Amino acid sequence: MKRRDELTAEDITLFYSKTNLFFKSAIGKLLKTLPIKNTVLRDLQVIHPLARHDAGNGSDAVRRLGASIKIFPQENIDQATDELKVYCFDDKVDEIKFVEYYEEGEDPNVASASREVTQIDKFWAKVIQIKSLSGDRKYPNLGLLMKICLTLSHGQAAIERSFSENKLVLTDMRV
Repeated sequence: MKRRDELTAEDITLFYSKTNLFFKSAIGKLLKTLPIKNTVLRDLQVIHPLARHDAGNGSDAVRRLGASIKIFPQENIDQATDELKVYCFDDKVDEIKFVEYYEEGEDPNVASASREVTQIDKFWAKVIQIKSLSGDRKYPNLGLLMKICLTLSHGQAAIERSFSENKLVLTDMRV
């Protein structure tokens, strides 16, 4: 075992990439084995770019999310659901590269051609900018819903404050 002052930059990068891989593997295992009972949390999985082609329940999730979020216009739920169906098979979305994991030894702070987007909010910012043939935004309702979902506090703040903030956005009947 090396002392801290004997570690090279390569040793540190390797340590962080292996630690990152360990935590992602552990979380992946927990997500597969533990049920998510909160329907809002379960439905939020539709946001993940890699869940895009697995749209079997995506429409139902968007419908429930739209109904759960007070500030989303309820009359736009059907349009957001339709936009999700188009989004799932849109070639323009395929052009946005999303990589969930870093390769072993890869520095996450260095940009590379194979890793254009690694954050979900940046991915959705690009999706929202996609235009239709008429020049209008292709996903105005879905984009609005995703923006709202991405701004829900997620537990890095104090737990009580997070629940209070989420309670202001979510209806009592749908939580």
